[in-house]
Amino acid sequence: MKPRSVFPIVALLLTFLLVSPVTAENVVKISVDDGRTDHPVAFYYVYGDHIEWWQGGAKFILGTDTPEYKVIEEFMLALPSKLGIKVLTGELYLVEGYVRAKYIFDGIVQFKDYMFVDRGGIVLVEWEYGTGLNITIYSKAAINLTASQVDGYGFADWKKRVIRYAEICIPMIGCKKQPIYDSTPTAEIPAGSEVLVVPVEGIALEEDYQGYTQYLGGGPNLKRVDVSRRIRGGQIFWDREPDYWLVYDKTGLSEVWKVNNWFNNAVWIWPMPHEVKVAKAR
Repeated sequence: MKPRSVFPIVALLLTFLLVSPVTAENVVKISVDDGRTDHPVAFYYVYGDHIEWWQGGAKFILGTDTPEYKVIEEFMLALPSKLGIKVLTGELYLVEGYVRAKYIFDGIVQFKDYMFVDRGGIVLVEWEYGTGLNITIYSKAAINLTASQVDGYGFADWKKRVIRYAEICIPMIGCKKQPIYDSTPTAEIPAGSEVLVVPVEGIALEEDYQGYTQYLGGGPNLKRVDVSRRIRGGQIFWDREPDYWLVYDKTGLSEVWKVNNWFNNAVWIWPMPHEVKVAKAR
């Protein structure tokens, strides 16, 4: 009887030894400081091959022919019957209406082809019958999904993580292994990815300039990460104000306006206008 070959087993072991280190190196660990004091902070993160983003939020201006406007219009038309109002004879019809709702979000939200990241971000919904619908999102960072390749996202919070084990020996009792913890908020992402980090702590200064609020410390930052490292939060002043107006009709996106919050104006940038059009931002 021929002896069984050990080649398949050896080959399997060699494959494991060759593949495992490469796989481990394909993942890097990142942490974030507040951009001012070098203290680690909790943070949201979005990563991928390319991240197209800006600091601030956006305002979506939707016409009366958009599906989003019609959703609220249908609700308002049906509201009297929902409240128990009955028309016994004649007719009851809507002549004017206004809806304003304010929401706070902690995390990552998406509307249309854009993602918004913040802790304490604001979504403001304003609808007026016969006029249109505005959805304004105030956030630390916004991502244009059409121009980006996003592969993942998450939240790195404060919690205990076991980083290694140490052997503790006590005379007459013996030795046993004890876990060593690391509480620094840490995220694991594929090596070589662009990663946008958005700290949720570390604002050192809050100032009111010309009707809008600016912050120092704890700002978002974008890096391409090939090795495990700590990323420093943005150190310049930043704000949550809308940086773009995005105008929609029944066909989709029809206009884009770039907002300059410092000078309180917005300039029409797409599609390329025949003449410069400027409007007040607030």
